[in-house]
Amino acid sequence: MLRVLAIVLLAANLLYFGWSMGWLDAVVGIRAAGDREPQRMARQVSPELVLLEASASASAPAESASETKLAAAAAASSSTSAAAQPASTPAVNGLTAKSAPAVSASSAGSNGALCLEAGPFAAADLPAAEKMMQAAWPGGNWTKQRIEGDAEWLIYMGPYPDDAWLERKKGELSRIRGGLPYEVLTAPEQLARGISLGRFPSQAAAEQRLEQLRLRGIRTAKIVNSGNRPVTTMLRVTDADTAVAARLAAVKWPSGKAGFTACPKPP
Repeated sequence: MLRVLAIVLLAANLLYFGWSMGWLDAVVGIRAAGDREPQRMARQVSPELVLLEASASASAPAESASETKLAAAAAASSSTSAAAQPASTPAVNGLTAKSAPAVSASSAGSNGALCLEAGPFAAADLPAAEKMMQAAWPGGNWTKQRIEGDAEWLIYMGPYPDDAWLERKKGELSRIRGGLPYEVLTAPEQLARGISLGRFPSQAAAEQRLEQLRLRGIRTAKIVNSGNRPVTTMLRVTDADTAVAARLAAVKWPSGKAGFTACPKPP
């Protein structure tokens, strides 16, 4: 029985080998190569010419595209390096335009002129600021802008009926431990012959300070509106170019005032 099985297996292997080699395609009807048709390759005429011609036609566009990419990359590199080069800035009195105050595009006029201003300057500081401005920019075109602030709030004591009473209150304040700064008022009329223990831009700030003074024994002080509006002045240049801006940036203003900055946007 084993001998018969061995013979059958051997015969099957021989048949499969013959079919896989293509020897039995005509007999079996099933092609060992499947759907492939290698005989068509055998019938080609000068296939090497076809390959060479296709290779030449494909390489030309590739080379052209490569050259185009290289040219575009070179142009982009050139424009980038040109943009990275900083523009030269002329020196003015040892200063360059880089030292000028930074301004936004909105602060420049249609012709490129810059609007700059410095301050605010109190009445006591204004004469010195004007002299410094004239020295920094002789003959320059600049203006003064008057600014009226909000009314001041005072911590007020008084008014007292006569000078003797006023002097007595001044003595009491001087005897407070650590001393207490004060100001004798002569104006406005309704506050004359009174004492101010501080001026404040808002009522809330004045009330906060009054609470601290009450802890030091102040009992008769009250908060009043002075009716005065503090006035300050801004120095403004509306047609500065880069050189003028650099020159003005070097000015050291009195009382630690900041230098020129861009004018605020109009409302």
